[in-house]
Amino acid sequence: MSQDNVLSFPQTPEQPDLLLPPMESRGVVVDGRLMPHLTGHMEGDKVWLVVDGRLASGPFDMEQARQAARLAGNAMAVATGYPFLGATDRSQPFAPQVGMIDLSTLKS
Repeated sequence: MSQDNVLSFPQTPEQPDLLLPPMESRGVVVDGRLMPHLTGHMEGDKVWLVVDGRLASGPFDMEQARQAARLAGNAMAVATGYPFLGATDRSQPFAPQVGMIDLSTLKS
């Protein structure tokens, strides 16, 4: 006896929801600059920071969130060739500059 399996399709897995519930997202400002690709979400009195809409970190209290946002902003600036977040151009990507000190001139 042969089985006709042409019409026996496998069960499709249950699909996740297409739309997520609404979330309040806020831009993040560090040193007067709106940070690209960085948003924040409030959860009570705690802050979650989200990079590129995908990578979340937290929860932080407000001061910790400020420090984390400053670190992320500086990391983004350095990754794009600026020496630090407040730099106006990329002319010195490895700031700060270090000068030579002649130690022989110092008195002990």
